[in-house]
Amino acid sequence: MNPSAEIKIKEVKPQIYIYSCAFGILALWGWWLFENQTDYRLHRGFSAPRAEPISHWVPTIGSPLALITAYIMWRRAVGIAENGILVDARIEKYGGGSDGMRDVTLSYVVAGKDYKVKKTFSESDFAGLQVGDSIQIVADQRHPKRIMLNS
Repeated sequence: MNPSAEIKIKEVKPQIYIYSCAFGILALWGWWLFENQTDYRLHRGFSAPRAEPISHWVPTIGSPLALITAYIMWRRAVGIAENGILVDARIEKYGGGSDGMRDVTLSYVVAGKDYKVKKTFSESDFAGLQVGDSIQIVADQRHPKRIMLNS
């Protein structure tokens, strides 16, 4: 019996997208409140106290944009999961990283065709893995360059 046959593509839940969106909206409104209640200007590098604070339009427009972006990202992930297949990918290269994120180049085969994709992932997803190691991904059959980790 093939052990990979037992592994299923994990369901994409909206919670992480909701939390990220909420954080972004709170950050925008916090920025606006901070600048309008103090003499500090974050957009000026904490200098120029005589500069005008950011307009209320920044968080007013940014909030619905954050909602729309989160929804689009969630739907894309759901589309990959619904139309995806499990594939073993090889880690080709690690790139630069910051704030717990790292660029990773993966190579894999879908329907007999080779693909190589560079994407940013959480460093914790690749803890202990070296260049040349394998990791399981989900590749969208419609657009094989669209991938996500199966975790």
